[in-house]
Amino acid sequence: MRVVRQWDTSEGQKGEDETTTDAKGSVSFKRIEFRMSWLKRITKPLVIFVPASCGLGWEVYGHALFNIYWPRGYALRFDDRTWKKADATYENREGIHIYDPSLASNKDYIGLYVFNKRADFEYTITLYRAR
Repeated sequence: MRVVRQWDTSEGQKGEDETTTDAKGSVSFKRIEFRMSWLKRITKPLVIFVPASCGLGWEVYGHALFNIYWPRGYALRFDDRTWKKADATYENREGIHIYDPSLASNKDYIGLYVFNKRADFEYTITLYRAR
């Protein structure tokens, strides 16, 4: 399957890369590091005390979005023991969110996102042939 990773930091740093899964269905991306000036490193934490348009402390760091594409004719099935419905997403215990594919106009991929993950993570999605 094709997996595309996108990022957009609060510092305005954006990017995208992609790869495909191996024979086991695993995928790996290289770590991306962003540079921030010494002055911003000192002042940025102080910004959380200034009310933002979304509320105090709303700044989000480390948001990553992965789009996972599969061949036509397949659909996603969630394991109810692992994934719990939370508004427009499904969420697992590790804080991984998948946008509800039933709400998407394109059913050939899903969007998966995480906040502030500093370590590798794994998850399983199950595809089945659509009828």
